[in-house]
Amino acid sequence: MVDSIINKLYNKFSNNEKSNNKLSNDKALKEKVFDDKSLNDKALNEGISNNAITSIILSEDTKKLIGKLKSRQKILIFRGRENTIYKVKYKQIWYIVKTLGVNNNERFIYEKIGKHQNISEYIGYYVMGDRDHLIFPKYELPDYFTEDDTLNTNLLTHKQCKQIIRDTIAGLLYLHNLGYRHGDLKLENIVYDKNTKCYRLIDLGFSISKEDIKDLDKKDYIGYGTLQYLPPELCLVHGSNPITQQLHYSIDNPFIKNFTENQTILNGSEIRKLYKSNILLENDIWSLGVLIYELFAKCSPFDTDEMSTDNIIICIWYRNIVNMTAWNSLNDTIKDLLNYLWKINPHDRPTLQMVNEKYQDWLNNDDL
Repeated sequence: MVDSIINKLYNKFSNNEKSNNKLSNDKALKEKVFDDKSLNDKALNEGISNNAITSIILSEDTKKLIGKLKSRQKILIFRGRENTIYKVKYKQIWYIVKTLGVNNNERFIYEKIGKHQNISEYIGYYVMGDRDHLIFPKYELPDYFTEDDTLNTNLLTHKQCKQIIRDTIAGLLYLHNLGYRHGDLKLENIVYDKNTKCYRLIDLGFSISKEDIKDLDKKDYIGYGTLQYLPPELCLVHGSNPITQQLHYSIDNPFIKNFTENQTILNGSEIRKLYKSNILLENDIWSLGVLIYELFAKCSPFDTDEMSTDNIIICIWYRNIVNMTAWNSLNDTIKDLLNYLWKINPHDRPTLQMVNEKYQDWLNNDDL
């Protein structure tokens, strides 16, 4: 809806400007459209929420900040296969600059979803070469990160664990209500905002809406998420061919779509097709369960450092907890919640609204 109204306003403005010969190139036109307050007001009057439009129209101060950050020296924090993350300092304040892969649409997602206190605040972007560079505030790492950035949930109090869960659910619920899944929910993608005293979800690089799934065939880039947090319907993409065949054709597999029973070989494009057919909001529900387990059991449910990728996939597929001592240490409410979230068939999993309603007493009482 945002795109259609913005494009309509852009085309109308574009035609008027062309007739007056005031602007000669497309880029300048779009910048003027995004800066025109009357157009912003018109878009709001036609049904776009304020949250959905505020990150598109940049103030002059924000534009100046982006220009300053673009020209300053960047310090490398992380270099991945698709993205690179830097920190940049300006006027004694640190910012994060995330350089995206060529076909990564994360910028457009932030521009569509607007602002929420439990989602990383998107400041804006600039283009250098053929890459988008997204700008965010630099948040603090939560208390479960040690000084060398390793993960240690033993450092968290019970009260902190509860707030992380509440804030994560609130951020996810906001995304889901807009039709977007997060796609890579994990403790490493949660940061702490000391100004608002809230936890925020970061990294929407694997996020996608139901409407956008149909276009995936046209894109080279598709994010698979982090194996240890993936639900059964998505984890096969990480496996070797023998384990993929075994699990895909197992009798209790509820995810077979568009494949014949006598098919004996599952090639890469078919695995990709299976993966895309199971990109759902319900993927996040399973991952939320893994996150909750890690917070309270202090270990991962389906993997250890010594396990092979295929063995991890088997444990996810059959929901085999690798450390039953850790499982048994959980109270009955947490066990019940995890069983509620970890339904093998994604369509049997609850919505976040259902989770909030069923477990509201537990979620809102730090003593439970």
